[in-house]
Parts: sequence; C-alpha cells; structure tokens
Amino acid sequence: MSPTREDSSNVGRIALRLPVFWRNNVALWVRQCDSAFVLSQITQDETKYAALVSMLDPETLSHVSDIILSPPAENKYVTLSDRLIREFADSEHQKIKKLLTELQLGDDKPSHLLRKMKELSGGQLQDEFLKNLWLQRLPSQIQTVLSVSSETLDKLAEIADKVADVAFPTAVYSATSAPELNTSTEIQELAKQIEELKLQISRMSRPRNKPFFRRKSSSRSRNRNRTTNHEAICFYHKRYRANARNCVPPCDFLHRQSRDRSSSQSEN
Repeated sequence: MSPTREDSSNVGRIALRLPVFWRNNVALWVRQCDSAFVLSQITQDETKYAALVSMLDPETLSHVSDIILSPPAENKYVTLSDRLIREFADSEHQKIKKLLTELQLGDDKPSHLLRKMKELSGGQLQDEFLKNLWLQRLPSQIQTVLSVSSETLDKLAEIADKVADVAFPTAVYSATSAPELNTSTEIQELAKQIEELKLQISRMSRPRNKPFFRRKSSSRSRNRNRTTNHEAICFYHKRYRANARNCVPPCDFLHRQSRDRSSSQSEN
C-alpha cells in the first residue's frame, strides 16, 4: 500500500517544542520559536500564533491583551511577536544607561561581560570605545596584563579569561572553595605571577622568527643561579609545595623535586 500524500508530507517533521518565554531577551526568544517552526515544518499563520500564545504566562498576556482579545485577520503571528519585542525590549536610553553605569563583571567571565556589552551597544560603538568601557569594569590585575597587548578585542577577551583563571582561582566563578589570599606576602607573590604573565604576553607579540626565551649564560655565578632557581617557583608551589593544584610558568618546582629525588637515590 503506497503512502498517502499526507503521510509523505510528515516525513522529516519534528514535533513542535517551543522554548520557555524569556522576558529578558524577547527578540532572541522569538528567533528560537521561528527555528522551531521551521524544524516542525509549520508555516500556517494561525498555528504559529496559537503556539506563541500558549507559551505566554498570565502577566505577559496582560501586556498584549488587546491583540489576544481582538486579533487581526491576517499576520497574527508577526503582529503578536513584534508587539512582544517592543513591549519588553529596553529603550535606547535604558541600553546606554546599562552600558555606562549598571553593567558590571560580577561572577561573569570577562568574555561574558564583553558579549553583554556588545549586545547592548547594538554595534553602534567603535571597538576602542567599547574596549575602554570593558577594561574599566575588570579587576586591576587583568587591566595591567591587557594594557601591554595590542590584540583584537575578541582576542583580549580570551586572554582576560585565562588571566582571571590564574589570578582568581575557580572560586571567582563558582561556589567551590579556593585558597584565600589573606596576607601581604601572599598578595606580593600573586603580583609577581601577574608580572610574569605580562612578560609572557609581551613575548607572544614578538615576530615568530625570534625565540621567546634565551638561554642563560653559563658564566653566571653559582650563587646567582641559586637565587634564580628560588625565584622560579610559582606562587602555588611555593605555598602548597607538592599539594599544589595549579602551576604558573615559569616554574621549576617539579624539575627540582625530580632532581633532588634522583640525588637522594644516588647517595643511598
């Protein structure tokens, strides 16, 4: 028995599942609904309109009650979706106010903050101006590192995330516990690590045909080598030794530990 025309039209159709109404960004929510209608092969205006109405809570319905109670004869879906976007979207004045005064880093990653700022600006601001606004909302340690880089804004956001992971361990972005910096000595050690990161980023901006690092002269005194080795241990290994969970290069702790173990075995 050959399939009917109706059965053939249902091939490849996906059951309609609209996302929960998102008042904070109605325009993005409507775009998601549009994609769901495409996947489900729904094109009839009446069906799309009814599906959209079914996803609105009572408070939201009260904002568009005039359309619900007296819908237009045609283009019901477009009329309702456009009205929802206008009703809950921030005005230009509100967007600028959020961008200039209200938007802060909080628990977000630097790249997430930049993404929000780009969304509020709507592409109307030059990257340099947006960069300055963004940097002002970042911790001073991150600002210091980024100030020596001439990368693009998106690349700076990637670098900022990496610096944040080092300077502010996981507790900054989650509720997990992390070592607390509560003494001036520890803060000074962290500052040294930030300076090392600045040097690394500065070296990254050099031409690739030049080596990032140069070998130290063999003519240096043994005493100076000892001092250098002492300073080459990162903050985490200096404080937590073998129990450290993080490591910031350059750090010779693991190499020195292996060397000391070998020396001890040879003596025995």
